[in-house]
Amino acid sequence: MNFGSIYGIGPKSLAESAFMNYGIEMTEREARSALARFFDTYRGFDKWRKDNYCECKRLGRIRIGAGRVVEGAWEPDGLSLPQCCNLPVQGICADAMLRALIATYGALHAAGVRGGLVACVHDELLLEVHEDDADRAAEILNRTMTNAFVQTFPGAPTTGLVDVSTGRSWFDLKG
Repeated sequence: MNFGSIYGIGPKSLAESAFMNYGIEMTEREARSALARFFDTYRGFDKWRKDNYCECKRLGRIRIGAGRVVEGAWEPDGLSLPQCCNLPVQGICADAMLRALIATYGALHAAGVRGGLVACVHDELLLEVHEDDADRAAEILNRTMTNAFVQTFPGAPTTGLVDVSTGRSWFDLKG
C-alpha cells in the first residue's frame, strides 16, 4: 500500500499489483477503499500529493532534485499524477546515489584502495577491493554514502542509514 501510494498508484493498478506480486485477490472497489483508508491515516502525505500535482500542472513541469525537470510538453499525454508523485521522490534519491558514487570513487582513489566501484544496484554500491583494503573501503563507503544522504536531505535522521557488509562475493552477501 504505502509503496504504491507514494508513486501515485490507482485502484485498478493496486488490485493488479496485489495479485501479481503477492497473490492477493482484491477487487478494484476494495483497492479504492484501501487507498482511501491509507490516505485518511496519512492526510499530510495525501495533501502533498495533491498539492504537488496541482503545482506541477500549473508550472507545466515536474521539479526533480538538483535542478532537473521534466517538462509537460515532453510527455505525449501531459503530466500524470503518478509521474508527479514518482519523479520527485525517485529523482532526489537518484541525486543522493550519484553524490555517493562520485564521493566514493574519489575517496577510494585518494586512500589508495586497491580496487573500486564495480556496480550500482538501486540503493547499493558494490565494490571489489583487495582483501587487505576491505575494512578501509567499508569505512569509506559508510562515510561517503552517509555524507551524500546528508547533503541531499539536510536534517533527516541518519541512524541505521547505511549497512556495509564485506564478503568474498556479492552472491555470498545476498545469499
